[in-house]
Amino acid sequence: MVDAGFQLSEVDSNIVVFTFFTAMVLCVARSLRWPGLMLVLFLTWLYQHIDVSFYIVRNYFPSENPETVTVGLFLLSVGGLFCHMLRSKTRSRERILMFFAISSMSVVTLLFHYVTIETTLMGWQKDANFMNTQLLPRSEADFMEGCRNRNLVCYSGNNLEDFKPIVDNNLLETLARTDRESKTRSMNEPIYFQFSSLTGMYKKYFVVFSSEKGNVRVIIDEPSAILAHETSRLAFYYLATFAHAVWLIGVLSLIWFHRRFDVAADIR
Repeated sequence: MVDAGFQLSEVDSNIVVFTFFTAMVLCVARSLRWPGLMLVLFLTWLYQHIDVSFYIVRNYFPSENPETVTVGLFLLSVGGLFCHMLRSKTRSRERILMFFAISSMSVVTLLFHYVTIETTLMGWQKDANFMNTQLLPRSEADFMEGCRNRNLVCYSGNNLEDFKPIVDNNLLETLARTDRESKTRSMNEPIYFQFSSLTGMYKKYFVVFSSEKGNVRVIIDEPSAILAHETSRLAFYYLATFAHAVWLIGVLSLIWFHRRFDVAADIR
């Protein structure tokens, strides 16, 4: 499942990068010619070869998702085409076609992200946290045994530093901050959150945090988080890759068709 999701994400990334470079070329030229198309292919290869998104995020915005860079370039190309469309002197059929294609790609991407990530993944997290919360009222021995049976990483005690050898340092800092906030706000209900480790291998966790009468209990569910993320990610890329490919092929076909039609009309 992980390999399939990775391969689909690579295919979709190539389609998206090719599309926004095509849009950028059309921001400069009124129509897409063979030299422009060759330039788009080269820029797409160079962008992916250097891995520009990860490079920018890693060096300048370490807390951001690499996809943020791609989204930013996508919006930039949409904005450029839109500005050209507002003026009759710079408006052209190919710019209009590409604007509507890239805008539609943006809309369906947001829709698929909402359905697969914001809705399905959040529902999965809620179910996993509900099941894990059932362990909290148990005695310490039963609590730890239940965690082992479910392949969860758990802690029960009053000093989170004892948890340090077991968990990611960034996660430990998040837990310590959550503990301080729960004491400040006198929160007695369990706290749920997702955590993604960006150090080394990308790891994801569903976390349940509970603090009652000075006793802290933490449940870290990595298996459910990984399964939920990979399933949602695979569903997203199946939908997005197909939709993006259809829009890209469709707009290029329309450009080619209209150009052939114009040439035939000129010959007559």
